[in-house]
Amino acid sequence: MSRGWRRRRGFLGYIHKLVRGLFVEDPERWHSPYVEKPWVAAVDGFAIGGGARLLLVFDHVLAASDAYLSLPAAKEGIIPGVANFRFSRYVGPRLSRQVILEGRRIWASEPQARLLADEVVDPQELDAAVERSLERLDGEALLANRRMLNLAEEPAEAFRAYMAEFALQQALRLYGEDVIHKVGRFAARSS
Repeated sequence: MSRGWRRRRGFLGYIHKLVRGLFVEDPERWHSPYVEKPWVAAVDGFAIGGGARLLLVFDHVLAASDAYLSLPAAKEGIIPGVANFRFSRYVGPRLSRQVILEGRRIWASEPQARLLADEVVDPQELDAAVERSLERLDGEALLANRRMLNLAEEPAEAFRAYMAEFALQQALRLYGEDVIHKVGRFAARSS
């Protein structure tokens, strides 16, 4: 792989960097040019759109018992980024269709929320739960196992193929009459 290609790969976005690590040019790192670390997420209130998509790449997810998540992009006329690629791996195809196509909210208090959150805690216990999860994600083999899990769950080539089709479909949606009309209405209200 050429150095130029490696540099361009960095433009895949920060969520991709959370999954695969941050590329560093260091000749001493012969085994991998990526630096990784475990990530913990805490949902306090809600995770909508991009916030919900972020949960799909974190290593441990906590949610306050009164929190919810949703992906309203389809209702807005667009595609919710990589959620269509990742979401069904976590919750299955039926619930994915309800959330992505119909705009269903998943409340942390629902049994289905356990498919997206590792722990559901009282809102006032959230900070302590974060600290406990950080302690559990500290170990010698953690990063090697994290890398192998991410590789097995989301091969880079499958991600690239999804992103190529996503770029086309999202571009078509962004210029769809319904989306242009919604943006026009929003712009008129803002002025």
